[in-house]
Amino acid sequence: MYYYNPVQLRLPLNVDTIIPSDDLLYSFIELKGKVCLEKYINRSYHKGNKGYDPIMMLEVVLFAYSNQIYSLRKIEQACKTDIRFMYLTNNETPSFQAFSR
Repeated sequence: MYYYNPVQLRLPLNVDTIIPSDDLLYSFIELKGKVCLEKYINRSYHKGNKGYDPIMMLEVVLFAYSNQIYSLRKIEQACKTDIRFMYLTNNETPSFQAFSR
């Protein structure tokens, strides 16, 4: 049995049509391409679940700070509802505890 939801057809698949070309996201992406974030990440050996990509998590936190979002719970909410954060996280929704770790 298939479930059809007409709301699914409302959002375009191309993010460029949703996010304006003068948005801070594009400047952030251009800037992060010029900075090596790997040297700021400690990739020590880890047993068990690997969790989220630490580079992606750092990018989301830095982008949130550039938008004056400092609360981990508000960052979590932005990852669920803001299309710019969804773009940075590849539609993953880390919890505030993941950002805390």
